[in-house]
Amino acid sequence: RADKYSLLTAKKFFMAGKKVGFLKPYISAIGRFIAMYLLKKGFLDGWMGFKIAQISAQSNVVKYKELIRLHRENTH
Repeated sequence: RADKYSLLTAKKFFMAGKKVGFLKPYISAIGRFIAMYLLKKGFLDGWMGFKIAQISAQSNVVKYKELIRLHRENTH
């Protein structure tokens, strides 16, 4: 489900003309994990909190990689 929404968001960003650099998926994922696990205190939920933060971080990677792919395919 998370990947489905990531792909939809990537298409939305593409249609809005948003561009990202090569490192954005990974930097964004690290930031998302830290926000979910530490700042929003996901660690208090134990393993489930960790998994939720991990899924959210992976979702960001999917979103931005898809956006990069859309730009690559539509500019050549």
